[in-house]
This record gives sequence, structure tokens and C-alpha cells, in this order.
Amino acid sequence: MTKEQFLTVVIRLRVTQLYYHYCHNLTHGPMFFSYHELFGEFYPEVEVDYDKIIEYAVAVLGIESIDTETINTLVAEELNEYKIEQMSPEEMIENSLKVEQDLYSDLNSLFQGSIIGLQNSLGGIAERSDVRQYKLKQLMR
Repeated sequence: MTKEQFLTVVIRLRVTQLYYHYCHNLTHGPMFFSYHELFGEFYPEVEVDYDKIIEYAVAVLGIESIDTETINTLVAEELNEYKIEQMSPEEMIENSLKVEQDLYSDLNSLFQGSIIGLQNSLGGIAERSDVRQYKLKQLMR
């Protein structure tokens, strides 16, 4: 478990949370109510996960390991690549699955070699991601 792996998950969780929040704000059209509700369910859930992992990072790595300016910059750069405001609601759903798969991959990288308590937290986050992925796939049928 490295500082880089930890911060990668911190950044990925924040990107995921903000991605869903922006989709919640910007969804529109015939599926508005369904998508608005779904994204509204997702973003606070991921925010709790982000909070848990960044607090774990501070506990394990120390407060000096958290550079908020760098984290904010990297989060903004990645979010800007999505161009959410230009997406159709269907594209938001499709991209959500990629966002979840990227999160899952980063969680798995941090899981390897981490302490048991952190593994439990990561497992819970992965489980919630599994549920979100299932719900997203149902909408893509």
C-alpha cells in the first residue's frame, strides 16, 4: 500500500462523487425523474465513501500526506475531460459505468497489501459500486 495508491483512490472517489452530482443537476428529457433520482442516490453515497477513505489516508499516512491543492487540481482536470454539460442523459448513464469500473480498479489496487480494517472499508465501497453498476446496466438494456 503506497501513498500514491491511497491518493489515487481519494481522487477517484471525489471524481465519482462530483460526476454523479453534476449528472444529477444536468440530466434532462423524458427520463429526467428516473435519472435525477438515481444520480441523487449515488452522489451522497460516494461522498460518504470519499470521506471515509481520506480520513483513513490521514490516519495511516499522516496529515502531511494530503495536499488538497494537488488533489483539487487533479479532480478538476479529470472531471473537465468528461464534458458532462454536453452529454445526453443516456451518455451520462453509459459514462457512469466507466466511472464505476475505474473506481473498482483503483480500489482493487489499494486493497492488495493493505491492512485488514482498510480492506474491510474498501470491500464495502466495492460492494456499493457493484450495486450501482447493476442498476446502471439495467438502464442500458
